[in-house]
Amino acid sequence: MIDIPTNFQEAPTSEDVESVCGDDQSCKWDYRITGSAKVAKATKEADEVYKYIQASIQQQDSCGLPEVGRNAVMDTYDFSEGSRITVTGCGEGMSFSGNKEFQCVKEPRSEAERLDRADYGLVKTDEGDGVEYIIHWLPKPSTLCTEDDDDDNDVYYDDEEDSGDELKTMYRRKRKSRRKRRWKRRSMGRGKRKRRKRRRRRKQRRNRKKKRRRRRKRKTRMNRRKVPLFQNFLI
Repeated sequence: MIDIPTNFQEAPTSEDVESVCGDDQSCKWDYRITGSAKVAKATKEADEVYKYIQASIQQQDSCGLPEVGRNAVMDTYDFSEGSRITVTGCGEGMSFSGNKEFQCVKEPRSEAERLDRADYGLVKTDEGDGVEYIIHWLPKPSTLCTEDDDDDNDVYYDDEEDSGDELKTMYRRKRKSRRKRRWKRRSMGRGKRKRRKRRRRRKQRRNRKKKRRRRRKRKTRMNRRKVPLFQNFLI
């Protein structure tokens, strides 16, 4: 409880304070201190806005996206507690097994276990009563959108024997190339590999040095060109 001062000169009467502020203690305090009804009203309005924001930002329990398959189309995307959704279709390239309605429900975990439906959903403990609750969709979501079976599997394989032979030859080529690489590595030996690495590094260093020299030469040429022009301008 805020201690509101009243023992100073020109303090507003209690009737005036009550008429402006009602039960708002912060408003009463400001009215007593400032003597301004305008300031007191602004404080009261700010308190009301703060209370509204505090009430609206309370954590909302949600069941989350129901597992009904990829690209499912729903009539609403509100997954909060108490909401109802209907799966109305699927996206392109998916087959739909029919409309189905789900409701987001919050129920005690003991009740869900009794009805044999506590194996999915979000479990939470209520801070007020300490009871464990489970938030989930009822009925349990099932896959309603599945990928279409392609009937055009024979586009690339008109003749099964030919396709099999082609795959075999491709596989053989890959195996041969792998064997060659392995054989080269083994025949080369560690010493040769190290020497090769050293040569590469030396080559890279030489190339870097050459680039630096070229840059320096360009800069010196540019400077030589600039100097006589500047001198002529001074003369």
